[in-house]
Amino acid sequence: MRPEVKFRVIYHHKDKYSISEMCRFFDVSRSGYYGFVDRMGKPAKDLELSELIRECQAETKQTYGYRRVAIWLERKGVHHDPKTILREQIQPSFGCQTKKILQLQSGFAQI
Repeated sequence: MRPEVKFRVIYHHKDKYSISEMCRFFDVSRSGYYGFVDRMGKPAKDLELSELIRECQAETKQTYGYRRVAIWLERKGVHHDPKTILREQIQPSFGCQTKKILQLQSGFAQI
């Protein structure tokens, strides 16, 4: 189970049980929990960028990769590092497909 899920459970039951006991039970650090609580109220870092990327993907029928999206954004007057765009595109909420990683076995590439 991901730590974020554990932190949400701890946060939900914080009035009923001790935070330190729940952190010990879920095997997560208290500092990690309190960092999660601090981040809860903050908006997403690149929310506007994500919306623009979604707009681009809708216009282009999800055929653009991060490099072409960066060019599309620059034409709209929005300048971001292509790696930032890649980081936003590979979020699970986007549903973008990534290439399969080829593993070499005995000198032959297999998918």
